[in-house]
Amino acid sequence: MDLPQPASLEKTGSGDGQQATAGNRLSRPFSVRVKASDGTEVPRAEVRWVVSQGDGAILSDSLTVTDGIGVAHAYLTLGPTAGTYTTTASLVQRPVAEVSFTAQAVAAPELTAISPATFSTGDEIVLVGAHLSDSVIVEVAGRLARVQHVSAGGGDLTAVVPRCLMPGPVAVTVRVGLATSAAVTGTYLASSEPLRLGPGEYVSVEPVELDGCARFEDAVGDSGP
Repeated sequence: MDLPQPASLEKTGSGDGQQATAGNRLSRPFSVRVKASDGTEVPRAEVRWVVSQGDGAILSDSLTVTDGIGVAHAYLTLGPTAGTYTTTASLVQRPVAEVSFTAQAVAAPELTAISPATFSTGDEIVLVGAHLSDSVIVEVAGRLARVQHVSAGGGDLTAVVPRCLMPGPVAVTVRVGLATSAAVTGTYLASSEPLRLGPGEYVSVEPVELDGCARFEDAVGDSGP
C-alpha cells in the first residue's frame, strides 16, 4: 500500500516555549505532526531538525521518522550560555515546509566564595555567588549538603556540612541538572580523632557508620594469614 505524500507539518505537544538552566536538556521533546495535502497523518515521513539559533545546543537527533500517527520528536540540550535557542523542523521531501520552536536558557549557578573557609560536620557554611535558587544541589567533596536557606536575590545560600569527609582541602560546588559551577575550596576538620583499638579490643559499629564513614587501617606488623 502506498503511503500518502507529506505536504505539511505542524507543532504538537507542549515542547515549545520551555525554560531551563543553560547546559541542561529540556524536560519535554519538540514534536511535529506531518500531514498529506488532504489532511491525513503521514507515517514514516522523514523530518530534519536543526538548531537555527543559539551556540552549543545539541539535538538528540538530526533526522527522525514519524510514527503511525504522523508524529516525530526530538529533544534539545541547551547551550552553556543564557538566551534564546531556536530549533527548526522541516520535511526532508519538502524542505519549504517547516516550523520553529524556541526555548529560553537561564544562567547557570555560580560560586565565588565560602564562609567560613574552615568547617566540620554539621557546621553551617555560606556560599556566595550568583543565580542560586532552591533547586540547586550543593556538594562538598562529592557528598550532598543540605540547603538551609537561599537569599531572595540568589546571591548566597546556607548549607550544612555533610558527614564522612576526609580531613583537608575539599571542593564545594553547586549544580542544577547538568549545569555545575566552578568549585570553591574550603578546609574540612575532623570532629574527632581516629579510634585506635589494641589487640583483643573491639567496638560495635552501626551499619550507617559503615556507609563511607568507617575506615580501617592495616594493622602494624600484620603479615597476613
